[in-house]
Amino acid sequence: MSKKLVACIAILFLSILIYWHYFGYVDKSDVECFKEGIIMLNYVVLNGDTPMVHALMEYFEQVNRELANVRQWVRKEEFPVFIKEGSKIIRLAQEDILYLEGFGDYVRIYTTQRKPVLSQISLKRFEEILDNRYFCRIHRSYIVSIRHINYIEHKRMQIADKLIPISNSYFPELLQHLSVQE
Repeated sequence: MSKKLVACIAILFLSILIYWHYFGYVDKSDVECFKEGIIMLNYVVLNGDTPMVHALMEYFEQVNRELANVRQWVRKEEFPVFIKEGSKIIRLAQEDILYLEGFGDYVRIYTTQRKPVLSQISLKRFEEILDNRYFCRIHRSYIVSIRHINYIEHKRMQIADKLIPISNSYFPELLQHLSVQE
């Protein structure tokens, strides 16, 4: 059997394992599924070709890392944020969020579409929920959308018509996030 055919069979078989894992049919990590699949393939198809087994394992560990990145991106990018405001649950698209301002136990969310929304979710929790490619903590009381920054000057930034302070402790992280070289 040619090595290309073996590789195609391996990819098909392991794709099925990934699918099973992703949709909850297998209660193991992707890497464990890959390794089990490759061990099974070794017995069934590869007849003990150890270099091929190691090459496949390295390849699928790389695929697993890429799948983890894709899953993280899909989870954050495609799904809006749902916020409870009073008796309503409001849907907010992440791209519409300008910035978030913390007030003790409350967070006020400013958007491009509506008046500010008041939420009881903490800024720390919003940091976890929001896509970190587009949102950055710049102050203990502020998280901003990188997409909506007009300018940065003298440790403050403008988003819409609001000047927002940038604390000294978060400033280097902001520059790194923006890929700005000092």
